[in-house]
Amino acid sequence: RVVDWIIENDMYCLINIHHDGNHSYKKARIVLDEAHRESTMEYMTTIWTQVGTYFKDYGTRLMFEAFNEPTDSAGSMTPNDPRQTEAAIHLNNFIKVVRGLGGKNAERFLVCPGYANMSSPKWDLIVDETYGDWSKLIGSLHQYYTGTTAYNHPGRRAEGQPGIIVGEIGSSGKRPDADGGALGADIRKRVDNAYGVSALWWDNGQAPEYSLVDRATCTPTNYKTLSGLVGKEIQPATVNVHDIDSID
Repeated sequence: RVVDWIIENDMYCLINIHHDGNHSYKKARIVLDEAHRESTMEYMTTIWTQVGTYFKDYGTRLMFEAFNEPTDSAGSMTPNDPRQTEAAIHLNNFIKVVRGLGGKNAERFLVCPGYANMSSPKWDLIVDETYGDWSKLIGSLHQYYTGTTAYNHPGRRAEGQPGIIVGEIGSSGKRPDADGGALGADIRKRVDNAYGVSALWWDNGQAPEYSLVDRATCTPTNYKTLSGLVGKEIQPATVNVHDIDSID
């Protein structure tokens, strides 16, 4: 139902395997090391076979993302070469499984995060046999602010490589609304304008750190940050979010 709502409103929808991929969660099923390679591949194959089969006739506005912030069994968030190589093994399997399910999956955009979503994947190890190139693949990374400081990720798009989205961006520190406009404008300047990539704000409904919109009323709760993100002034409690254009 949610996917249908999104598609009917002419938006893009992204489905991923979310809280199964970070070792900080006690029941992580996706663990990127050799000891867990077989069980991780079996789990991901099962999930994506089910999802890809169910949605195989949906158009390309529906995208699939392989996993979310996967780590090794130690929970390390550092994307060194062996960890990136392990991630690539599972990304290749993900691509192969989805492409083989028929329907629109053959032309669907597939989103491929690097290890822990801290960088793009090692594209030289990624293969999409259906196309023989990366034309239907997208990289993904996450970026969070603490106060007004952003973490710097080594994920800027290199020449000849697939495009990148910032699949999650947000403020993980206490963020008074008085400072929110500067924060939103800074994100827009650094990410959207400087790098030419799209950033998706992580709004999990938890105020004041992440929430921008009251989900029950569809009105802004942090209008200054929202104003900075969309590049125009949004007045408090006067605008329905359905009337706000997205970032160009």
